[in-house]
Amino acid sequence: MTSSNQSGLKDWAKWLLFFSSYFPLYVIIAVKTRTTSFDFILFQTPVFTIGGYALSLAFIFFLVFGATTLCFLYIVIHFKRAENGQQKDVKEPAERNELIISYILVHVVPFAFIDYSSTLNLLAFLLLFFSIGVIQVRSSYLYVNPLLSLMKYDLYEIEDSETSGQMLLAKTYEDASSEESTVTAVELSNDVYITTR
Repeated sequence: MTSSNQSGLKDWAKWLLFFSSYFPLYVIIAVKTRTTSFDFILFQTPVFTIGGYALSLAFIFFLVFGATTLCFLYIVIHFKRAENGQQKDVKEPAERNELIISYILVHVVPFAFIDYSSTLNLLAFLLLFFSIGVIQVRSSYLYVNPLLSLMKYDLYEIEDSETSGQMLLAKTYEDASSEESTVTAVELSNDVYITTR
């Protein structure tokens, strides 16, 4: 098997893909902290007035950060799909789109109900958020991303003649119901592939 360092994504790119999976949460946090000023030990975050609207630094940060990760996700997928893929003989593909729903319910929805106007709550969230990131990046769990689903990618668990338990991201997979087929794909991360054009 080709290592992720050779054909997959670099660690920094994996982190940015992880960040992009929380895009809906960034929008929620931005809305909930739109006029919130946070008190830290040595300073207080400002609230700006733009076009007659009070907008906090947190609001601006989360919107800009979310938009950045969204653009990065599109760029990564675009360039990975443009690569010359390898032929994979796929056996017994199984659709696993339910993992996206589980991800949202477990990793996004609980965070949506946190009171982010509290500085301690925000810091606790950031600590937990980065802890989850470490686990997901190391486990190559990056294929579970709500934005990929919005981009009309379906998720399949596949196996070939050498390895089982691989994941395939595909926009159109006409042979999904077949017991065996061949696709052209590139490695996104360890045992995670995305179909090329």
